[in-house]
Amino acid sequence: MTTCIESKKSITTNGYSRIRQNGKQIQAHRWVWELVNGVIPQGMVIDHLCSNKKCVALDHLRMVTQGENILAHHLYPPSRPPIS
Repeated sequence: MTTCIESKKSITTNGYSRIRQNGKQIQAHRWVWELVNGVIPQGMVIDHLCSNKKCVALDHLRMVTQGENILAHHLYPPSRPPIS
């Protein structure tokens, strides 16, 4: 895995970086994902494999269900190995 690329934009109280796109605030990692991969389907979330909420490195992100995301964070906190 490459080094984290941290967005230095507005950081929320829960640690996520947010950007303004078309007059709307969105999480930076979701914006990067959608820029490259298209719209995130309903029911899916973008997980940080590196557990760094400010990271926008594409190879540190994966699309999973909310349940998979919760399970991964409970099984492997906070610098867990990737789960296929």
